[in-house]
Amino acid sequence: MHNRDVESKVKAMYEVISETQGLFHRAGAAVRELHGENDPKAGAREVLECLEDEGPQTVPQLARARPVSRQHMQTHVNSLSAKGLVARDPNPAHQRSPLVSITHAGEKTLQDMLRRERAGIRRLDLAISNQELQFAADVLRRVRAALESPSWHRAVERIRKDM
Repeated sequence: MHNRDVESKVKAMYEVISETQGLFHRAGAAVRELHGENDPKAGAREVLECLEDEGPQTVPQLARARPVSRQHMQTHVNSLSAKGLVARDPNPAHQRSPLVSITHAGEKTLQDMLRRERAGIRRLDLAISNQELQFAADVLRRVRAALESPSWHRAVERIRKDM
């Protein structure tokens, strides 16, 4: 690849990152507007979705699946537990790390949120085709996968050694 092509790709990647950050913050604000005082933090909501999709997990397992610390994940689990949205059950595999599971109230809360969000999306004036949205999601998925890949982690190690 020519140097000009590489620099063009670097510039385009920075644009993707910038727009992704902007969308992340704007989407978070939109969700807070939509749910009002019933809005759990984004990380807490992600925990509910994960537990509903994948079943009971320990706090360390939940944290490893995302780039967050165990302590950070613990704060979300504590908050959800205090609201009765998750339960902590004995873990036969590890006495000190209980299994966290979504409760019936947590399932209902998550379904209510998703229903409200679908209603909001239906009313969103978005002049973008389904195909374009799928393409955008695919591009973002591929960028994320590249940043999670062993080759990225090896490159980071080399850059750190060189600096």
